[in-house]
Parts: sequence; C-alpha cells; structure tokens
Amino acid sequence: MVAGVLQGGASIGALTLTRWASAHVIFLPGLVVAIVAAHLVLMRRKGISGPVRAREGTPIAFYPRQAARDVTVVSIVLLALVLMAWRGMPAMEGPADPTDATFIPRPEWYFLGLFQLLKFTSPASWRSSEPSSFPRCLAGSSRSCPGLDRGPDRDPRRRLVVMLGVAAGVLGIVALTALGWRDRPVSAPAGEWSMRAIGGRQFAAAAKCTRCHSESGMADALEDVSMSRGPEWLNGHVTDPEMIAPGLREPPTAVTEARGRGAHRARPAGDAAAIPWLSGAHRARGLGVGQYCVGCHVIDGDGGSDGPVLSHIGSKHDAPKLRSWIVDPEAVKPDTDMPAFGKRLSPQQLDAISQHLASRK
Repeated sequence: MVAGVLQGGASIGALTLTRWASAHVIFLPGLVVAIVAAHLVLMRRKGISGPVRAREGTPIAFYPRQAARDVTVVSIVLLALVLMAWRGMPAMEGPADPTDATFIPRPEWYFLGLFQLLKFTSPASWRSSEPSSFPRCLAGSSRSCPGLDRGPDRDPRRRLVVMLGVAAGVLGIVALTALGWRDRPVSAPAGEWSMRAIGGRQFAAAAKCTRCHSESGMADALEDVSMSRGPEWLNGHVTDPEMIAPGLREPPTAVTEARGRGAHRARPAGDAAAIPWLSGAHRARGLGVGQYCVGCHVIDGDGGSDGPVLSHIGSKHDAPKLRSWIVDPEAVKPDTDMPAFGKRLSPQQLDAISQHLASRK
C-alpha cells in the first residue's frame, strides 16, 4: 500500500515523479520548519546544554549575544554558498538522451557510501534474503544511542567509549565513500569497438540482418540505427523480425539471450567510427567472447556480473590454463558454476578466445 501511494500506481511513471517532487517541495520544507520550531521551544523551556567544560562566571543569555553569533556564522555560510554557486558551479551535462543505452547513472558523492554499503549487503555478496536488512538494523540501532551513555560529563576525553564508536562510524562512512568513488564502471574509449560490439556485429551478419539493414536494403544500416528499445523487445525482434511485439506467439527459431544482447550492442552508441576491419582470428574472438563470455564476465566495463572480471585476466593465467578453464571448468575447479564450452566452441574459437584473454595483462 505504501509503495503504491509513493509510486502512484503499480509501476514507476510520471505520477511517481510528481508525487516525489511535491514531497520535496511542500512536505519536507514544512517538516524542517516544524523541527526547528520544536527545537527553539524546547530550548526556551529547558535551556541550552551549555559549554563542554564548565566555566565560572555569570551566565549569559542566549539572546542577543549568542543569537547574533549564530546569525553571523549562518550568513557567512550562505554567502559562501552563493559565491560557489555563482563562480564555482560545475559544468552541466548534456540533455538526457533516451536512445543512449551506454549511460551509467551515478549517485552524488554524498550517497556513494550508502550505495557501497548496499552493494556489500546485497544477496550477491552475503546471499541474504533481505538485502536492506543490515542498513535497516544499523539505522534502528542508532535510536539506542541516548541510552548508551547517560553520564553528566560532556568532555570528550572522559567519554572514550562513545568517542571511539563515533570515530569508527565516521571512518566507516569515509571508507565506504572512498570505495564507492573508486568503484567506477570502466568504459571503453569513445569510438572504440568493444568485444561485445564486435561479437554482436558478427552475429548480425551471420543472422542475415544485413540483408535488410544496409545502404541498399529496405531498412537503415545497423551503423545508422540508434537502439532506443530495451533488450527484451530487441531479443524478440531478432528471434522473429516479423513480430512487432514479442510474446504474442511462439518464435520460429530460438536465439539465446546472449546473442540478442550482442546484437543490441552491435553499434557503440553515439560514435561515428567505421566498422573495424576484422581478421579471421578477430572474428572468432568477437563472436565467441561477445556471445558466450560477456553474458557473465565484465570485459572493459561491459558484461555481466555473475563471473569474475576478465579485463586483466592475462596477468594471472596463461593461454593453456584459460583454455582448460573454458573447455571443462569443473576439471580445474570442481565447485564452479561456469558451464563447459568444450563441445560448444570449435578448436579455432577456443584458441582465439584463450589467446585473446591471455593477452589482457
């Protein structure tokens, strides 16, 4: 029910954006004003906490001396923010392009730690049935902080346990933020064809896509087409080009999801680079890696996350070792989840893929 109210329906859409924008513009500012008002009321009734270390002398009223100090500091901070927004504003990115399937959204730097914590507590790492259980428990435990140390002393030197806990929390946030900043997705240089793109291009040629998608064909060439459809629609279209909407009837032929994804990546988005000339070895590598490897392994920032990253696998294993892995993974590591490709790939493809991976140092 709560999710339906927040989303404005069963799925995320325009109404979802409207409701969240209204919450940020209308309700959150009102909530902040109410919290500030409650703080001022309690301060007038209970008084302020006073200095960290006791001082001798006559107490000084909050207004006007301390109030003037607070207003001065707030004014300086606001002025600094205005100057930074006026002169130090970072450059804006280009307008959103819904046809660009290569754009990878990144959270703002102050959210990197939270996203990194979510990554470490996801089912892929801890195999937990509830990925948000750890952050939820951590947030719930913070409510018990007032009961952990109820001593009258406010001197940090006399509250070592609490200060060590705070320091550990701050160091954890800094470490998670730094890890999130370093954990940037690697992308291939603009204009350079990745192995998935090469494999997808070879598959498109093998699947007779270029018979219609060419300069002399009835449809635009693949190099001139911007992929604005998702993988599901594209996989269905590759499987049965005459079916406008996939799933209406059984497809006449079976095409693996990896091949459909390879065809989806046949052209690097937004680049006008010509198709690279490919030798027979390059064709074998591109078709093999693009069809079988990138579905589970990341290569140059592109691929799945089920297996280890292969961008620099050549620095750990040589070609014979990698070939044995590809042919029969269980013979090398009995508890592996990787399927065997010894009977699915030709000897030429096995040699080309293993040598290509071994060259990645």
